[in-house]
Amino acid sequence: MRRQSILKLTPESKIYVLCPSQVATGGPEAIHQLVHELRVLGYDASIVYSPQVDEPTPAAYRHYGINNVWEIDDKPLNLLIVPEVWADRVKEFSNMQKAIWWLSVD
Repeated sequence: MRRQSILKLTPESKIYVLCPSQVATGGPEAIHQLVHELRVLGYDASIVYSPQVDEPTPAAYRHYGINNVWEIDDKPLNLLIVPEVWADRVKEFSNMQKAIWWLSVD
């Protein structure tokens, strides 16, 4: 029996990962690491900071060289990843693929 991935990503897919602005803790660092590694693997991955502020990336994470965007393209081939504290945000998007990433310890 052939295993099939639940997510359907193509070279045209965009991956968006929500992250709190100007926060330097373990969860946001993991988000920056994920986006960095996805980009290394060739995916079009970006962080979407919330709220929108000037200089949302903490200085400690600027070395990851990630992209950040403010707009999310709600298309079926795109993927939105949200931390569990923002699970309700997936309801804002009706077309794209969605995933919740549990980052908390407890």
